Amino acid sequence: GTANALLQRLHDVASIGFERKVLQRTPHLILISLNFYHTQIKPLLCRWMLLWLRKHRLRYISDEQALAYLMFGPAAHPEATAIVQDKLSDKFVKMLNLAHSWLASVLPHVLSKTARVSYGLLSAEQQQQDMPTTRKLLAVPFLGKDVPSPASEFAHPDVVIGFTILAYRYEGMRRSDFAKVMSDLNEQLEMQAGPIERRPACATFTEW
Repeated sequence: GTANALLQRLHDVASIGFERKVLQRTPHLILISLNFYHTQIKPLLCRWMLLWLRKHRLRYISDEQALAYLMFGPAAHPEATAIVQDKLSDKFVKMLNLAHSWLASVLPHVLSKTARVSYGLLSAEQQQQDMPTTRKLLAVPFLGKDVPSPASEFAHPDVVIGFTILAYRYEGMRRSDFAKVMSDLNEQLEMQAGPIERRPACATFTEW
């Protein structure tokens, strides 16, 4: 369907980006050219975001108007901006503004950085007992290859979220992360009713 077609188009655009050397393939996907992102990648991601918003019952705005707002935010066509402000609920106004902010600035920023060089997760050896939980679980700034900043953290919450998602994607779960997830899942299992094999936590474990 539409989603699969969009994924194929993103795959094709990425291939073009690698050929033109405006995307880097190793050590992972790294954005080199902001112009390539805004002209080739961002329009497709806006359409992907629109699919998600429609699934969550976005109404009263056409696809063209929603795409314009996702691309340009409040600076979009006055008609699209007026519809967002006058006809949509506060929830969808916030969702559209957050999506625009992510697609316009946060995502290209985090995609342009290299894991374990600009950001990353702290290994067990790099953690300290009195360290804040945020530094233990979230991505932190790095000063160089495998050299995390001794104390600083990212200030912007969306940037923290973006780097943390990519860090876990590229580095994988640490043993402590796996233990915490399994402990939480076991707690959920014990709190749920019914035969064990039919409890949601059991279904989640089986799916994993």
